Amino acid sequence: MKRKINLEKVLAMMLILTQGVQLPPNGENHLLDQALAQAGLNIDGYVVSGYVHLERGGLYVLEKMLQTRLSTGDNILLFLGEELKVVLADNKGKAVSMQLITTDEQKAHYCRSFWQFFADNWGKGEIMGITVLAKAYEEMSLSAEEKFCAEIAGFLDAEGRVYKNGGGVDGVYYSPKLAKGLSVAAQEINYNIVLRPHAGRTDVYLGYPVIYQTY
Repeated sequence: MKRKINLEKVLAMMLILTQGVQLPPNGENHLLDQALAQAGLNIDGYVVSGYVHLERGGLYVLEKMLQTRLSTGDNILLFLGEELKVVLADNKGKAVSMQLITTDEQKAHYCRSFWQFFADNWGKGEIMGITVLAKAYEEMSLSAEEKFCAEIAGFLDAEGRVYKNGGGVDGVYYSPKLAKGLSVAAQEINYNIVLRPHAGRTDVYLGYPVIYQTY
């Protein structure tokens, strides 16, 4: 059974906890939107996801913010009218993961801001991820995929590498236009792009700081 979250109470809780600090303007998701739009693609949706190692008292605070008790395993809630999946790793409340899928940019931005605030204050500052979903209505060739990745990198002033993966490509980059990312194998990265051509189209995934979810 899905449990509804009273958004007004959550907002009030956020304002109290942040001592009046307002949510930031649209962040990484908006810039990724712009990158895909200038490449001629329409946005299909967003996936907000992340994993938080809870500090002492973190589970209690999270349950207060979500206005529900969390059980070990999967918890399906309604957050801004969208299905939010919260997975509690164990009954000791040491770690929690979350995922929300939406077609609404504002909801994606709010959800990510909510969870980033929580991770910064009751986790270890883990970076919550957001992936923008789009598609091109053609099966891109390998050279076309590489050119597309280069176009996105040019818009974001980014440097990185593209790897062939079956019929598609995976790319990891660092852009000074985006916020701090992750250090992987001594390389700083803050966005990840994946292209997968099939059935007359090419699915595009563009994620900050990386694509956390499966695709």
